[in-house]
Amino acid sequence: MKTHHQQQGVVLITSLVALVLLTLIAISTLKTSVMELKIGGAHHIALRNLSNAEAAIQQFMNANRNNYTHDGTAFVGTTTGSYGADVTVTPRKISCHDNCGEGTGNSCGNETLALVFDLAGDAEDPVFAGRAVVHQGASATVAGNVSGC
Repeated sequence: MKTHHQQQGVVLITSLVALVLLTLIAISTLKTSVMELKIGGAHHIALRNLSNAEAAIQQFMNANRNNYTHDGTAFVGTTTGSYGADVTVTPRKISCHDNCGEGTGNSCGNETLALVFDLAGDAEDPVFAGRAVVHQGASATVAGNVSGC
């Protein structure tokens, strides 16, 4: 039979092993929590940049309503907004053709042109380095003929 004196070290070793295991579990949990916070922060920045780019495009479209010309020179210009990020909207003409589509009586050569533009909204967060680029199609009808395209 073992005496009380021979068993004194077993409790100490068992306690130390349990303490080490609990410490490892706590460290692992903290690392996981920190990683989840970083992922959540990056997701928040990405959503904010996307929203900023879309808002800038909408502002650009509202500012240029009925200001379109066949060569795009009448645009108010690129929009750089104050959205908590650096946002730029750049128009690019995709096509210019006779406006003889649906709703026009299908009569080509009626001195109106259908213009299609690609509006690229580029939002970049200067602090956290996130970036989002949004492309929005815009169309307009302007006076002119195909030779002016």
